[in-house]
Amino acid sequence: MPNSTPITPYSTSTHQLRPTILNRPAFMTRSSTLRSPWSGFRRSVTAQGSPPGEDRVTGWTLPCVATTGVTRASTFGALERSAERHCRRPSPGAAIAASNPLEFAMRRTCLPLFLCLIATNAAAQTAPAREHLAPRGWEGSYHGLHYTPVLRVGDRVIVSGIPASEGETDEAKIRWAFQQLKAHLEKAGATMEDVVELQSFHVSRDHDDFRKRVEPVLKVHREFFKDHYPAWTAVGTTALFSKDAPMEIRAEAIVGSGAKAKASIPVPAAK
Repeated sequence: MPNSTPITPYSTSTHQLRPTILNRPAFMTRSSTLRSPWSGFRRSVTAQGSPPGEDRVTGWTLPCVATTGVTRASTFGALERSAERHCRRPSPGAAIAASNPLEFAMRRTCLPLFLCLIATNAAAQTAPAREHLAPRGWEGSYHGLHYTPVLRVGDRVIVSGIPASEGETDEAKIRWAFQQLKAHLEKAGATMEDVVELQSFHVSRDHDDFRKRVEPVLKVHREFFKDHYPAWTAVGTTALFSKDAPMEIRAEAIVGSGAKAKASIPVPAAK
């Protein structure tokens, strides 16, 4: 077999046609059009009636393609047949577009919308139900002030802020607020053991006054939470909605979580 000469590109631009010269044996004189299934580029191989051993290859080529010559007719033929089979593969979308352009347009427009509606409906069906609840005596909060005292979404229970407004002393008022928290939770099917987060707001003038106001809260807190303490954030503020309340408390709970609570926090060493 005669030696192949290197391919000679006539253009260095990757965005233009790149004519190349390829020497190959004279028996490779087949003419065909190939569409590369992996690049989409088109190459036309045409016998040129040139002296034996020379052919001209023109068309779209990748820079990395025009680096080697074809040396075996069998390899060339296998590549050609593979590409022709790929090009003959029927396209359902193209057939519909040719026979009924309106149907093709409707399919392309309506199908994504239909799938989106199906996904939205499925999400709505799997979303947990939401219950708005109020213990006895707190119904006016929902109908008058337009907020829900206790809200249950699936297994999650959210208790709105409860002002410590009933009692003779600050400690009595705080204990009453914790008792109301317990009643709110029970209305939604939860217990104090199911509480996972507390947030309290304390009326105070400065930091020293804030620490003083928190002392009775810590005492009452120990009465209602014996172990597996919930997360807690205490915030100082200058005023609350209820004028005479020294503090307000809100909570979140997960129904049933108290029965599976675990704590593996070691006791710190004495200093």
